[in-house]
Amino acid sequence: MKYNNPLKETWEKARAYWINHDPPFLDKDTATAVTAYTMKWLYSQLNSAVEGGTHKVTNSFFRSMHLLLTKAIQILRPSTCLTTYRGINVFIPLKTGETFRFGRFASSSKLLSVAQGFGSKMVFTIITCYGADIAPYSYNKNLYEVLIPPYEVFKVASVHGNHVTLISTGKTLVNKRCRPLSDSCPYKPSWNPHGG
Repeated sequence: MKYNNPLKETWEKARAYWINHDPPFLDKDTATAVTAYTMKWLYSQLNSAVEGGTHKVTNSFFRSMHLLLTKAIQILRPSTCLTTYRGINVFIPLKTGETFRFGRFASSSKLLSVAQGFGSKMVFTIITCYGADIAPYSYNKNLYEVLIPPYEVFKVASVHGNHVTLISTGKTLVNKRCRPLSDSCPYKPSWNPHGG
């Protein structure tokens, strides 16, 4: 991390966020990782590594971030599923009944209006059973953010124009040999919506 100034600055800014108080439910390193992820620069870099395949996540910092975010999601995950929304500026041709996974850490919001502010080419209503409310840790608390893990599998329940409803299957998929954006993934791979 010492050679990557934006990465170091983002981490230090997130760490300073928690210096004077203890985060609820998470240790400081895990809370710092979540806060850093919600900052403008880091989520795109991490998701690029996650989408690039296992060899890119082996970078020690991204591997640590992946593990800390996964830990945070597992600790903060509620006992019931959450309804969230995600807007993107890329159109993905999806069909009702297909299975789908994001293949990246996917930020979503409890508020439809917030999600639409991030993109309107496609708007998802998502029922996630593995996602976690990270709003108390987010650098931008007004986003009411829920973080969905890359491994949660959804069923496309409906498609109406640019609005898609995804419902968690309750299953997960981690395909270490899967290269997103290629045909080698058994489930719909992720895309690059230029967002978290």
